[in-house]
Amino acid sequence: MTDENQNLSRIRRISRRLQRLLWIALAIPPLALLYYWGFHHTLPPETQAGARLGIVIVEPLPAALRTLAFGLTMAGASISMWGVYALIRLFRLYESGRIFLAENVACFRTIGRVCIAQAAANVLLVPVLSVILTLNNPAGQKQLALSFGSGSFFLLLAGGVILVIAAVMEEGRKLEEDRQLTV
Repeated sequence: MTDENQNLSRIRRISRRLQRLLWIALAIPPLALLYYWGFHHTLPPETQAGARLGIVIVEPLPAALRTLAFGLTMAGASISMWGVYALIRLFRLYESGRIFLAENVACFRTIGRVCIAQAAANVLLVPVLSVILTLNNPAGQKQLALSFGSGSFFLLLAGGVILVIAAVMEEGRKLEEDRQLTV
């Protein structure tokens, strides 16, 4: 077996394993969020949303507010899930031996856009979530939290880098396509 065949065989094997892992990762956020918001009042105080956001919440949260919080956090999680699904598509292409095609470039673009969208969502969802979680607080004790941390910064940076890599891959793909058509 040549080095090229060995490499392709290894890429296929690793891609198949990563797809399995990513399918599991795709199922975790909805289940984890459902558990978190369903049993929020039973969790240790340091793991509850108020402590994580730095706000004071009158406990227990009514079911309606927990349902709203679940929907909002699920919206944020669905962005990450979109990225995980793009990775599954990419590794499915690799598993089938399809490398450096327009479909691969599209997957990379999606992943880059997901990183940027997740960073934006992190910044936007925190204030909305803080308002929802303090709606039950007495007058004068409602709070608004804002957040832009290093995680959001690095997601923006990673998204930009991945989009540049996608553009480079697209140019390489076009050059290879032109080379194959040249007689």
